[in-house]
Formats: sequence, C-alpha cells, structure tokens
Amino acid sequence: MKLILDGIEGLAEKSQGEIKNLEYGIRSSIYEIFPTAYVKFNTSYITPDALNAWLLTIQSFKYQLITPEEDSENKGSEIKEFPKVALKETDSQGTAQSILHYFDYKAECAFSQNDDIRDCYVDKHGNKIIEDVLDRNPKFAGFERNIKTTDNSDTIYRTLGETDEEFISKAVNPYFAINNGCPLFYIGLDNKINYTSLNELSKTKDNVQGILRLGSSGNAASEKWRTSKEKSAAIKGGVELNSSTWRLRIGADDTYKALKPSAFISSFSNPYMSQTTKAIYNPAMKEKTYLPVNGNALTLLKSSDSVAITNRPTSNVHYEMKNLIGDKVERLITIKATGATTIYKKADHLLVAGDQLFVWFAYEYSMLNGIYTITEIEYKVIKGTAQCNLVLARNFVDPTFSDEIDTHKDSEEFVYKFAITGQKSVLFKGN
Repeated sequence: MKLILDGIEGLAEKSQGEIKNLEYGIRSSIYEIFPTAYVKFNTSYITPDALNAWLLTIQSFKYQLITPEEDSENKGSEIKEFPKVALKETDSQGTAQSILHYFDYKAECAFSQNDDIRDCYVDKHGNKIIEDVLDRNPKFAGFERNIKTTDNSDTIYRTLGETDEEFISKAVNPYFAINNGCPLFYIGLDNKINYTSLNELSKTKDNVQGILRLGSSGNAASEKWRTSKEKSAAIKGGVELNSSTWRLRIGADDTYKALKPSAFISSFSNPYMSQTTKAIYNPAMKEKTYLPVNGNALTLLKSSDSVAITNRPTSNVHYEMKNLIGDKVERLITIKATGATTIYKKADHLLVAGDQLFVWFAYEYSMLNGIYTITEIEYKVIKGTAQCNLVLARNFVDPTFSDEIDTHKDSEEFVYKFAITGQKSVLFKGN
C-alpha cells in the first residue's frame, strides 16, 4: 500500500533536506463522525506561512493499493482519494537549532454544517432523520451511504443553533438502537457515510476482510489446524496484517459495570413518581454467547452504573437508558495493534473502520482468537514506510479454540508448556 500526501510530499523532496523527518497519517473511528489527519516534520527556519499553511486550507491524502504481484511488475491499482481534510490547527515548537511542526486536520465537511434548521420529526425511525440531515447539507452529497434501519421510532425535535454533528450526537443517537446496539454515525476512509452499530457490524462473518497476526509460535502441530480455521472464516485472499506490538485489554474503562445497568425513571405525566427498570442489552448473538466474565461471581454486581431519567415519556425510555449508560458491554475486549504491515492480496477494497478481521495471537488455542470488528484505523507514513494502526473490539470469547487442545496435546510437536483447557462452565453466558 502507498500513502500519498499531495503538495507537502513534493516540497520535502525539493527542500534539499530543509524539511526533515516527514511523517503523516489519516484516521477514522466508528465513535467519531469525522476523519482526522496530521502532518509532522522538522525544519531549521521555515514557519507555516512559507508552506501556505493557513487555517481551513484543504489538503488531499491519497492511497494506492498494491498486491505483491503488482508490486513485482511496478504497477498497482488506481490512485484513490481519502475524504478531503481541512487544516484545523498548526503547532510549531522551536529551539535555537530547529522547529518541530505539527499540522492537525479534520474532514472538510466538518466545517460546513447547518445550524439554522428548526424541525420536528414525529414518530420517525432514526435512519429517516439521518437521511433528512444528509439531504439538507450539500457537503454530504459526494459520499456513499450505508444507513441501517433503527429498531424503534421516536419523536425528535431540532432547535435553532444545533449543528448537524450536535443534533445527530446529542438529539438523535441517544434515543434509538440498531440491532439492539448503540447507533454509530461516522464517515469512513472509503468516503462512505455509515449509520449502524457495533452489534450490526459484528452480526455476521460476511464482513471479514483478512487476517491480523499478533506474533507467531511456530507450532508445527497446530499449523494445519490454524490454516483450516482461516479458510472456514472465509478470509482466503483477504488483507494480511502483521503486528509485533499490541495491547489486549479486557474490561477496560470499567466496562463490567454495563453488564447489569439500571435506571431510575420519573414518569413524564407525573415527575414525582418513580420506578426502576433494567436495560435490555442482549449483547451477545446466539453463536457468541460466552462473555469474558466469571458467571459464578456475577452476583457481586448487585448494583452497577445507574442513571436518572426525569420527565420523559416511558415508551422508548429503555433506548435512552442504554445510550446514557453507554456501549461499554459491546466492547468488553479490545485490541490495539500498532505499526502493522499491510499486504493486500487483492486490491479491490480499502480496509476501513467497521470491517472485521480474523485475529490470531501467538497461542493458537486461545479463546480470544477469532473475529473482531475494527473500531479505529489509521494509515500513516514514517520515514517513507507505510504502516497501519488499528483498534478492534468484541464482547465475547470463543471456546471452540481451546476445545481443540486435547486433540493435539499428546503430539510430540505440541510445544506449549502451559496450555489449560478453557472451562466454559465458569463463563457468563449472555442472553
């Protein structure tokens, strides 16, 4: 893969070494509406005005997907463009000898939002409201759309002074669900506007785009078995990523609290009366029922995160409750992989946030292996070399991997000195 930065890249070549250590990247997240980008470099005397780096200057980031076969023939797929970004901030830090520049960018459309609309959406599904917001803003016209239908309808008011971003984030998303998951509105690096949820993105294996390998054990006894797993996951010919630096977190940011949430609801008709109800999460699919939680100890969570909802109609209040508590239970397990090398076996799909990858740890029988959803992705160039940073998430473990241990343990080639068969009986089974 090649990552191309229009303008500055050429200046760096022509500067005769004045612009040094050029680094740049572009990223998107399912939890942020707009993609962001940055450019970083060193100079001895150049200030931003020498590069015409004024606020709101439009910058193009481009990419070219190259398969190993194309690379050997010195060719690749067509050059495509990421969403255009505009300069949001410059930060230049100098010493007597040098200046370190950091240019911060945000998607161009983030700077052109409607804020003069007043409307009332009566008993509308969230996706219909989103479509109306997009149709009213010409800056969204050039994007493809992937808009999923919400589980419920509601009456939503838009007031003057609310930007498109504020209206979607604060007035629309909190009152709907998509496939029983918290709604996500974001623009991907493939120039596609998405309205979906982590549950929706993770519900099938059709979205698996490749493999992320986090180290290798070299265990000959399991190699054939591992390969068969990869083929069964329908990822043959997909993207291959390898990262030696990664971080696995289970229960980060107190995600466990969302397992047994409650809310205190004051009735719209009588705000002095209150009742207690439980959120309906149903976080796990039928085939993904085992959560990374000790089910026997779940009784410890007699109370967890709770919220107070006052003066609201009760018809859709459990959707509001779910979003106030957050989507924590949907991402009980997260993986951050940095500096990953990316090999495209077929150059027809850019890997983006929302795609799925089959993740392998060095221990092939871990219940933590399997399919994860990309929640954040960044493409960057450091010292002329392209690399990829990813954050992935899911909420379940897959016992089928550890179940296979016993079939290999007696092999002379089985190299693991510490390999305990996973015990499904102690895991919390989601409903």
